[in-house]
Amino acid sequence: MGHRKTVILVWLTVATALAACGGASESERIMIKPSGSLQCQPSVTTQDRLDAELVALAAAGARTNGGRCVLDGLAYVALCGASAGEAFEVAVAVDSVPVAVQLGFAFADDYPDRKPLPCK
Repeated sequence: MGHRKTVILVWLTVATALAACGGASESERIMIKPSGSLQCQPSVTTQDRLDAELVALAAAGARTNGGRCVLDGLAYVALCGASAGEAFEVAVAVDSVPVAVQLGFAFADDYPDRKPLPCK
């Protein structure tokens, strides 16, 4: 019986450690908003624009924990003027999610293949 308890304890420890690797804590949600960058055009996914999004969220009363530029991971037709798939990703306090949604952010869970992108 002692071996069985040890095995259960190891599995619980592993499960807890894996749950902690999700990126955001339970008190915040990762939200994403397209930057508006278009193919064949200079990128508008800049640090200044990310900072402006964070300021706008704060001015609207949302609590955030930073952000970054990302590629949203969606497939787009290769066509000048089509979306370049660039976006801003922000960690938002759970109670601030409605404010973020009002400002055009969506749940990042809808973009599982997103990847970091250096802000211009």
